[in-house]
Amino acid sequence: MIIGQVLHNSASAAYTAPVSRGGSKAVFIVDVTQAEGTTPTLAIEIQHKNQSENLKTEWVSIGAFSNTTTTGVITAKAEELKEQVRLKCTVTGGASVWVRVEELPISWMP
Repeated sequence: MIIGQVLHNSASAAYTAPVSRGGSKAVFIVDVTQAEGTTPTLAIEIQHKNQSENLKTEWVSIGAFSNTTTTGVITAKAEELKEQVRLKCTVTGGASVWVRVEELPISWMP
């Protein structure tokens, strides 16, 4: 069984599926299980918006993980979250760079 998603070096970002907020604060956890190629760098932003906003409404970044170049579990906190949240993932590096990531359950706080 293969766990996680493979993200490649690309001009466009990859997004997680939006989830409904479970509290006003949260800790987001991502497990980077593989990182291959020349200098793979993973940047992840935490984005949010209200459900009632138009589908065309831009998601707004409210926080970010520290950029990572190695495997391991990384975390980031965000506060004052709107009704929907998602992660925006971008991979940079050499032409054949890729990473495998698994988004772990969000730890919600009131």
